[in-house]
Amino acid sequence: MKGIKNMKITARQLGRIEGACYGLAEFTKNNSVATTLVNTIREQLDEVLSDWSDLSDLSDLPDLAPAAMPAYAEEIRCYGQNLIANGGTIQQVTAAILEEFGLTKKDFAAILGINHQRISEALQGDPRPMYRAKFAEFFGSVRRTA
Repeated sequence: MKGIKNMKITARQLGRIEGACYGLAEFTKNNSVATTLVNTIREQLDEVLSDWSDLSDLSDLPDLAPAAMPAYAEEIRCYGQNLIANGGTIQQVTAAILEEFGLTKKDFAAILGINHQRISEALQGDPRPMYRAKFAEFFGSVRRTA
C-alpha cells in the first residue's frame, strides 16, 4: 500500500467522480444509506482536492463542446473573464453572471457541468474545490479566495 499515497488523479477523473456523486444523489433521494455513502464519497473528494497543489492544471480535461453549450455561453465566458480581470472573486463573478444573464443556479451549473448545489455554496462564499476547478476550466482563471 506504499504507492497509494502517491496515487495521481486527474481533473477529468475528479469531475467524473463529482458527476457520479450528483447522479447517485438524485437517483437515491429519500434513501438515508445511499445519502450517507454519497456524502462520504464527496468528503473524500474534497480531501483529495484540498491536497491538490495546482487547480489551474486542467490540461487533461476535454474542451467544452460548443454544440452542447447554449449560444450565449461564449458571452458568459467573456463577461466572467472581464470581471475576473478586474479583481472579481468566484463568489462575485458567480452572482454577477446569474443576475446579468437571468440564469438560474441550475442553468449555470449545467453550463459548467456540475451539481447546482456547488453554485449555492459558491454564492455563500464557500466554493468547493470542484467548483473552483470547473470555474477555472470555463473561464481560464481562478482566484482562490471567495
